[in-house]
Amino acid sequence: VRGWALDNAPGTQVRVEVDGVTAATIPVQGSRPDVCKVYPAYPSCPDVGFQGTVATTGLDGCAHLLRVVAVDTQGNERVLGERVIVGG
Repeated sequence: VRGWALDNAPGTQVRVEVDGVTAATIPVQGSRPDVCKVYPAYPSCPDVGFQGTVATTGLDGCAHLLRVVAVDTQGNERVLGERVIVGG
């Protein structure tokens, strides 16, 4: 899982869920100068990127909902993306 998340305060994390259960928490701290070139006003620039892995080996081979959610230090959440995956 990789991407970027913008926030007005540092400390944002990305929560990766599988069927509504947290499977991973990834800090937003990777350098993304390409994003900040387009959105330069954010104070956390250029460290707005994230990248991590989520194990799917324990899944049963059926369809599951993978959701990526940005969570800031105040508890505000925003869904960044969703995808149906088949793992197992």
